Amino acid sequence: MIQDHETSAENQTMNDALPSGDRVPEGDVELEKTRLVFKNAGMAQAVTAINGGVLVFILGGLSPPAWAIGWWLATLIVAAARYRLARRFFASNPVPATAMFWRNRALTGALVAGCFGGVAALP
Repeated sequence: MIQDHETSAENQTMNDALPSGDRVPEGDVELEKTRLVFKNAGMAQAVTAINGGVLVFILGGLSPPAWAIGWWLATLIVAAARYRLARRFFASNPVPATAMFWRNRALTGALVAGCFGGVAALP
């Protein structure tokens, strides 16, 4: 329910900016929000790779080197997959009907990346 209220408030703000009472279709708003999720994927995944390397360097002495390097490689693979997903999103020339499809994939990628971040604390 909260999300619906927030979406309505966002739409109202967008609609207030339109001349003569025109309305922004809900699908267009959802597509634009999804586009924003993917917009900075290149920079975000580069930062993920760098931070992973720093973590391995700093904490590498506290766990077996093979574990630390394996974790970093897995993190790099996930970051590359998330970057590729963003590129596929923009290459597909998405339409409002596909916004949820793409957003669900972005959320899945974030979930997997978060799980790998949590695994770094295990050894």
